[in-house]
Amino acid sequence: MNYLKTFLAISLSVAVLPVKGGGIITNTNQSTAWVRSQARGASQEIDAVYFNPAGLTGLNQGLNLSVNSQTILSKKTVESNYATLNNKYYKGDITVPVFPTIYAAYNTGKWAFSAGINPIGGGGEAIFKHGLPSFEMGVSNLKTLLNAYGVTDYSSNIYFKGSSVDYGFQLGASYKANQTLSFFIGGRYVYAINQYNGYLKDNTLIFNNNTKLSASAFFTNAGDPISATLLGDQDADVKQTGSGFAPILGANVTLLGNKLNIGLKYEFLTKITVKNDTKKDLKVAYNSSNSTYITQFPDKAETAADIPALLAIGASYKVSEKLSASAGLHYYFDKNADFGWTHNGTHASNKDIIKDNNFELMTGIEYKLSSKFLVSAGYTLSKVGVNPEYNSDFAFGLTSNTVGIGGKLNLSPKVAFNLGASYTYYNPSDKNYTSTINVPVKETYGRDVWIIGIGLDFNLGK
Repeated sequence: MNYLKTFLAISLSVAVLPVKGGGIITNTNQSTAWVRSQARGASQEIDAVYFNPAGLTGLNQGLNLSVNSQTILSKKTVESNYATLNNKYYKGDITVPVFPTIYAAYNTGKWAFSAGINPIGGGGEAIFKHGLPSFEMGVSNLKTLLNAYGVTDYSSNIYFKGSSVDYGFQLGASYKANQTLSFFIGGRYVYAINQYNGYLKDNTLIFNNNTKLSASAFFTNAGDPISATLLGDQDADVKQTGSGFAPILGANVTLLGNKLNIGLKYEFLTKITVKNDTKKDLKVAYNSSNSTYITQFPDKAETAADIPALLAIGASYKVSEKLSASAGLHYYFDKNADFGWTHNGTHASNKDIIKDNNFELMTGIEYKLSSKFLVSAGYTLSKVGVNPEYNSDFAFGLTSNTVGIGGKLNLSPKVAFNLGASYTYYNPSDKNYTSTINVPVKETYGRDVWIIGIGLDFNLGK
């Protein structure tokens, strides 16, 4: 029965877990003001530390601070029509109780010096209580491959939990050349941490006489120790860490007597390589040439985990004393990054698996109900350009639509409170492919995200 081990490789493949807002990897939901109004590319408030750092020269002079947190709830779903699977619907819950952003800026009038701390990528923990189709297919194939031995069904105990966050630490300086034009130069250091835990246990064969036998015992009795090992109980306990740095440039233009403000920002590619610290690993295949098992996360192995370059353009216009409107564009240079993806068992360049770079279009409005209180709403379209080969049950790129609402209350001349809520719906996408035993498979991927954000802005200057 050694021929069977070709079909019994068990895979626990993982990827960065983007939370919301931004490209495939990058988070741009970096303030409560963004949650409630979406388009912040021309901001001249304290969240401009991230969105429009050149616009910080428009802040009140002196020290300005902002502390924000978001609670994020997301659901990822995978539907599979693979004939031998007992489960057809798999759900992963991503929960982020606290998604913090902290900003500080000191404006002298001519110069503004700023710092920011935020989760620039990832930030979530995904839990798949019953695994994913790819985890289960190898075992489910036994219903067909061992049918002649009376096997009619199977059962498994599969669990996966993954968390991923890229912590960003930004510093920079803005310079006001004149009443119209300001510039920014700075950079961001990113420290990436990914953690994966899971297990594949209790793989059991069910026979036509209703008897049960562990798959490992079956293959041990059949004299196939390799398949017995691959189908035995396995655990994964892995931590990956790495870091990188990206320069950031910006410009801000103010026109029409301060009615129109335009912000520009370019973040360079952040090259990151994460290294495995593996306590427990999964055996996924057998290498007969050197008589060793191939594992999913070899200890000390390194994987690329870049954050792509980003071009951001935003504009805001004061329609009246009470009403303002804003719009923006984010363009991600995904093709020039290396996300560490593999395709057919080999490393894949983003240029091969991404057809078009991802972009976002956003718009928003704010209306002042009084001198102390304003309300806002916004919309974002995020368009991905991945090839079908990119998508899988553990990582997929989907076009999405986001709406946000909320408000800002000036508690005093020095303190403002922001509250916002947003909902993101991802357009479902299908993938058709052929399994390892030449069975056609159709999978449908879906996702949605809810965010509630709160924040306090402090003006401690003049």
